[in-house]
Amino acid sequence: IAYATMVVRFDSLRFKKPGLYAKTLANLGYNKLKLGVTNELPQLFDRALQIQDSIGDPIGRSVTTYYLAEYHLAEQDTAAAFGSLQRSKQLAQQSGNNERLLKALQLLPKVDPINAARYTQEYIALSDALHNKERQIRDKFARIRFETDGFIAENKNLARQKQLWSGIAVALGLLGLSAFVIINQRTKNKLLQFQQEQQASNEEIFNLMLVQSEKHNEGRKEAQKRISEDLHDSVLGKLLGARMLLIGLNKRSDAQAIEERGTAIVAIQDVEIEVRTISHNISNAAYQKMHNFILLIQDELKGIEKSSKIGIDFKHTEKFDWDTLSGNIKINAYHMVQESLQNAIKHAQCKKVTVDFQVNDQQLHLSIADDGKGFIHNKSKKGIGLRNIRSRIEKINGSYTIDSKIGKGTRVSFVIPIVTNEKEGMAAKESIPQNKQEN
Repeated sequence: IAYATMVVRFDSLRFKKPGLYAKTLANLGYNKLKLGVTNELPQLFDRALQIQDSIGDPIGRSVTTYYLAEYHLAEQDTAAAFGSLQRSKQLAQQSGNNERLLKALQLLPKVDPINAARYTQEYIALSDALHNKERQIRDKFARIRFETDGFIAENKNLARQKQLWSGIAVALGLLGLSAFVIINQRTKNKLLQFQQEQQASNEEIFNLMLVQSEKHNEGRKEAQKRISEDLHDSVLGKLLGARMLLIGLNKRSDAQAIEERGTAIVAIQDVEIEVRTISHNISNAAYQKMHNFILLIQDELKGIEKSSKIGIDFKHTEKFDWDTLSGNIKINAYHMVQESLQNAIKHAQCKKVTVDFQVNDQQLHLSIADDGKGFIHNKSKKGIGLRNIRSRIEKINGSYTIDSKIGKGTRVSFVIPIVTNEKEGMAAKESIPQNKQEN
């Protein structure tokens, strides 16, 4: 009553929320009715009904008329109570307020005992119908809940299956990717190993060719020297003896004999000169080595070009006789070119290499240039290849430079003093002790 009294004092509530205001008036009157305070009744119910009629609130009117019926019944005005209950029942039926309809049917037998049985039957029928409806709704909700639980369980199962299949798919994808990476890496490693083995085999074959050539040349040189010595010591000695004999016979006084002997002596002297010349020529030819140097270089470049799929352009001075170079220069030059090409193939990521052999001012100018990615020479680690190049160039008294820039390729240049087989042979001769006795 205290709270309801405080609420109805706000007149603005009547205009802002008239339904709430009317409901508060009805509740205030009903609480006072229960306490037996009837000084403001039925005015509170009438004011509430007036507002509810104006706003069209059948549910509120049904409740208020029921409260008014209880008031008339308390005042023992059964006729007024009966009329209010009938209106409450009618309004409850119109608005579908079954709870208020049950209360009206429950109270009607008290004001209309003659029809009490009918009201009781209606109450029981409505109550049973409501219970059945409630049971149906409860069963329906239970079925919906059961089906929902089944759907939830099925969705969870489907979600788990989806996660499982997704995990299997991801695992298979990762496994396939790992297998691809491993197989690809192994293929690259095998290809690189094959290239390295092929390069090593090529180098070994070339070394064997050089060794075989050196052995062949050494054997030929020894044979030439032996022939030269035989010509000099045997044939030339015999001719010298014959000449001395003829000179002795030339002391005879016979003029014809003297003329014939003189002719024979001149012929023998001519043979002696010719044999000495042949001996010297054979001896000089013994120092020549390693023929077809340019063809060997070209064959090696073709093999590297085929195995590496990199284009190699070879240029050289055609007027120069490359086979006259000393064997030491040819062997070391070949290996330095080979090492430079291997560096370009392994590290430069190039598409083309130019190899240039030129002769200028008694010097060999060799260069190997690629169009690769280049590198910073001063900051790069010097590997075994560069140390081998430095060692080989020092053996032949040459020099080398490396010019490289990032993105502009690399050029390795060699400058080598020319030493021919003839000079090398003369140096070898000078190093062998000579017999200074002149025949």
